[in-house]
Amino acid sequence: TPSLLEVTDASVDHRFRNNPLVVGAPGLRFYAGVPLASEQGHRIGTLCVADQTVRSLSEMQRAGLAQLAEVLMRLLEARKVERRASRLGEMLDRSHNEIYVFDIISLRFDYASAGAQDNSGYSLEELRELTPLHLQPTLQAEAFGEAVKTLLAGQRKFVDFEAVCLRK
Repeated sequence: TPSLLEVTDASVDHRFRNNPLVVGAPGLRFYAGVPLASEQGHRIGTLCVADQTVRSLSEMQRAGLAQLAEVLMRLLEARKVERRASRLGEMLDRSHNEIYVFDIISLRFDYASAGAQDNSGYSLEELRELTPLHLQPTLQAEAFGEAVKTLLAGQRKFVDFEAVCLRK
């Protein structure tokens, strides 16, 4: 592993020999570390192992340490994405705009923002029993079905339309 730094005896390595963790307690002798880098290439830290005994890693241990570093970075990146999604969800929830998400097969609503619930007069639980066709009487099932077909075919990621809807 080219980015792995392995020091078999830190007490004689010029980079480590004066380190307080080597000279004093706990008296470290062995160190191996793999840099942790973000997807953008920014170094954010190191995953390391240390011991009070002089030793060296086997090839399998080196590869394992590198794999652990990769897994750790994937977990950290996933956590970052999850936090962003959570913040976005909170923004949508508080939006005064009407934002609806519906199941593409049943057409029943899966989500409705607070603005959608306030403006329609329906709670999310009530909306989950309805479809856009219930809220917009002028919407023709065939025309709406055609728009949904493009979603199913993967030609579009969303359907955006303006409507005058019935209030509860």
